[in-house]
Amino acid sequence: MKLSRKDTTIVIHDVILEDVQDAYGHYTIPDEVTVIGSHAFMFSPVSKVTFNEKLRKIGYCAFSNCKNMIELILPEGLVEIEYGAFSECRGLEIIDFPFSLHSLKGDLFSNCPNVKQVLVPDHLLFEARREFGSDVTIIIKPSMR
Repeated sequence: MKLSRKDTTIVIHDVILEDVQDAYGHYTIPDEVTVIGSHAFMFSPVSKVTFNEKLRKIGYCAFSNCKNMIELILPEGLVEIEYGAFSECRGLEIIDFPFSLHSLKGDLFSNCPNVKQVLVPDHLLFEARREFGSDVTIIIKPSMR
Protein backbone atom coordinates (compact mmCIF):
# COMPACT_ATOMS: atom_id res chain seq x y z
CA MET A 1 0.00 0.00 0.00
CA LYS A 2 1.39 3.42 -0.91
CA LEU A 3 0.20 6.77 0.42
CA SER A 4 1.39 10.10 -0.94
CA ARG A 5 1.22 13.55 0.61
CA LYS A 6 2.86 16.47 -1.22
CA ASP A 7 6.53 15.55 -1.64
CA THR A 8 6.46 12.74 0.90
CA THR A 9 5.77 9.13 0.05
CA ILE A 10 4.92 6.72 2.86
CA VAL A 11 5.23 3.02 2.17
CA ILE A 12 3.40 0.64 4.48
CA HIS A 13 5.13 -2.74 4.33
CA ASP A 14 2.81 -4.77 6.52
CA VAL A 15 -0.86 -4.57 7.29
CA ILE A 16 -1.23 -6.07 10.77
CA LEU A 17 -4.40 -7.64 12.10
CA GLU A 18 -4.81 -7.16 15.86
CA ASP A 19 -7.44 -7.41 18.61
CA VAL A 20 -9.99 -9.80 17.14
CA GLN A 21 -10.61 -11.80 20.30
CA ASP A 22 -14.36 -11.40 19.76
CA ALA A 23 -14.26 -13.30 16.45
CA TYR A 24 -16.37 -16.45 16.43
CA GLY A 25 -17.47 -19.13 13.96
CA HIS A 26 -15.75 -18.95 10.57
CA TYR A 27 -13.46 -15.93 10.23
CA THR A 28 -11.83 -14.88 6.94
CA ILE A 29 -8.59 -12.90 7.18
CA PRO A 30 -8.98 -9.73 5.05
CA ASP A 31 -7.02 -9.75 1.77
CA GLU A 32 -4.74 -6.83 2.69
CA VAL A 33 -3.45 -8.41 5.93
CA THR A 34 0.17 -9.64 5.79
CA VAL A 35 0.77 -10.13 9.53
CA ILE A 36 -1.46 -11.47 12.28
CA GLY A 37 -0.26 -9.70 15.42
CA SER A 38 0.65 -11.18 18.77
CA HIS A 39 -2.38 -12.29 20.83
CA ALA A 40 -4.73 -11.19 17.99
CA PHE A 41 -7.24 -14.05 18.42
CA MET A 42 -6.19 -15.20 21.90
CA PHE A 43 -9.13 -16.86 23.74
CA SER A 44 -11.39 -16.27 20.73
CA PRO A 45 -14.24 -18.75 20.17
CA VAL A 46 -13.38 -18.85 16.45
CA SER A 47 -13.83 -22.34 15.00
CA LYS A 48 -12.37 -21.94 11.51
CA VAL A 49 -10.04 -19.40 9.90
CA THR A 50 -9.58 -18.88 6.18
CA PHE A 51 -6.18 -17.31 5.58
CA ASN A 52 -5.40 -15.06 2.63
CA GLU A 53 -2.51 -15.68 0.22
CA LYS A 54 -0.69 -12.48 1.24
CA LEU A 55 -0.18 -13.58 4.85
CA ARG A 56 3.53 -13.81 5.68
CA LYS A 57 3.69 -13.99 9.49
CA ILE A 58 1.63 -15.17 12.46
CA GLY A 59 2.66 -13.50 15.73
CA TYR A 60 3.40 -14.70 19.24
CA CYS A 61 0.41 -16.54 20.80
CA ALA A 62 -1.83 -15.16 18.02
CA PHE A 63 -4.34 -18.04 18.28
CA SER A 64 -3.49 -19.27 21.75
CA ASN A 65 -6.44 -20.82 23.60
CA CYS A 66 -8.74 -20.92 20.56
CA LYS A 67 -10.31 -24.12 21.86
CA ASN A 68 -13.00 -24.42 19.14
CA MET A 69 -10.58 -24.59 16.20
CA ILE A 70 -10.46 -28.11 14.75
CA GLU A 71 -8.63 -27.80 11.42
CA LEU A 72 -5.79 -25.47 10.48
CA ILE A 73 -4.83 -25.06 6.81
CA LEU A 74 -2.00 -22.55 6.61
CA PRO A 75 -1.58 -20.61 3.34
CA GLU A 76 1.21 -20.89 0.80
CA GLY A 77 3.29 -17.73 1.19
CA LEU A 78 3.43 -17.90 5.00
CA VAL A 79 7.10 -17.83 6.04
CA GLU A 80 7.07 -17.35 9.82
CA ILE A 81 5.06 -18.48 12.82
CA GLU A 82 6.17 -17.12 16.19
CA TYR A 83 6.44 -19.00 19.49
CA GLY A 84 3.21 -20.35 20.99
CA ALA A 85 1.04 -19.14 18.10
CA PHE A 86 -1.40 -22.06 18.46
CA SER A 87 -0.71 -23.19 22.03
CA GLU A 88 -3.65 -24.49 24.06
CA CYS A 89 -5.83 -25.03 20.96
CA ARG A 90 -7.27 -28.15 22.57
CA GLY A 91 -9.81 -28.91 19.83
CA LEU A 92 -7.24 -28.84 17.03
CA GLU A 93 -7.02 -32.17 15.18
CA ILE A 94 -5.55 -31.53 11.70
CA ILE A 95 -2.76 -29.14 10.63
CA ASP A 96 -1.55 -28.53 7.07
CA PHE A 97 1.73 -26.61 6.68
CA PRO A 98 2.70 -24.77 3.46
CA PHE A 99 5.93 -25.30 1.51
CA SER A 100 6.80 -21.62 2.01
CA LEU A 101 7.23 -22.00 5.78
CA HIS A 102 10.94 -21.86 6.68
CA SER A 103 10.88 -23.59 10.06
CA LEU A 104 8.78 -24.70 13.02
CA LYS A 105 9.92 -22.80 16.09
CA GLY A 106 9.47 -24.70 19.33
CA ASP A 107 6.21 -24.88 21.24
CA LEU A 108 4.00 -23.57 18.43
CA PHE A 109 1.40 -26.19 19.36
CA SER A 110 2.08 -26.85 23.04
CA ASN A 111 -0.85 -28.38 24.94
CA CYS A 112 -2.80 -29.34 21.82
CA PRO A 113 -3.55 -32.90 22.90
CA ASN A 114 -6.06 -33.77 20.18
CA VAL A 115 -3.82 -33.24 17.14
CA LYS A 116 -4.11 -36.45 15.14
CA GLN A 117 -2.73 -35.61 11.71
CA VAL A 118 -0.10 -33.19 10.39
CA LEU A 119 0.63 -32.58 6.71
CA VAL A 120 4.14 -31.23 6.37
CA PRO A 121 6.56 -30.46 3.51
CA ASP A 122 9.59 -32.75 3.46
CA HIS A 123 11.96 -29.96 4.58
CA LEU A 124 10.02 -29.62 7.87
CA LEU A 125 9.79 -33.34 8.70
CA PHE A 126 12.44 -33.40 11.44
CA GLU A 127 10.99 -30.31 13.15
CA ALA A 128 7.44 -31.71 12.90
CA ARG A 129 8.52 -34.94 14.59
CA ARG A 130 10.12 -32.94 17.38
CA GLU A 131 7.06 -30.67 17.77
CA PHE A 132 4.36 -33.36 17.68
CA GLY A 133 6.06 -36.56 18.85
CA SER A 134 5.14 -40.13 17.96
CA ASP A 135 1.42 -40.06 18.80
CA VAL A 136 0.58 -37.93 15.76
CA THR A 137 0.35 -39.17 12.16
CA ILE A 138 2.75 -37.09 10.06
CA ILE A 139 2.11 -37.12 6.33
CA ILE A 140 4.95 -35.85 4.14
CA LYS A 141 3.90 -33.58 1.29
CA PRO A 142 6.42 -34.29 -1.50
CA SER A 143 8.27 -31.33 -2.92
CA MET A 144 6.92 -30.05 -6.23
CA ARG A 145 10.24 -28.62 -7.40
